[in-house]
Amino acid sequence: SGEVGPPGPTGRQGYKGLPGQCLTTPAYSQWMAELNQYIVDWLEFIQAGIDECEDWQGAVTDVERELDTKQQQFDTLFSQFNDDLDNWTTTQRDTIQNDIR
Repeated sequence: SGEVGPPGPTGRQGYKGLPGQCLTTPAYSQWMAELNQYIVDWLEFIQAGIDECEDWQGAVTDVERELDTKQQQFDTLFSQFNDDLDNWTTTQRDTIQNDIR
């Protein structure tokens, strides 16, 4: 392994393809089509204006209202259950006391 000599002459330049053409695979072509469609959709969205689809504050208010309604329904059912339990307990106590007498 001695010294390396000077580089040799550059070889001939290969054939240059036509401008703007390249070989692609079917997967790449599909991806490019989807990307181009996405770009078109995005530009249409931007040009139409960026307005929210739904008023999120209104949606939150609707959810809170629904939760309040469910809470009231639960409270009503729980109160009815407690009343029924109290009535049942009183009835059972009275029955037991009458049986003892």
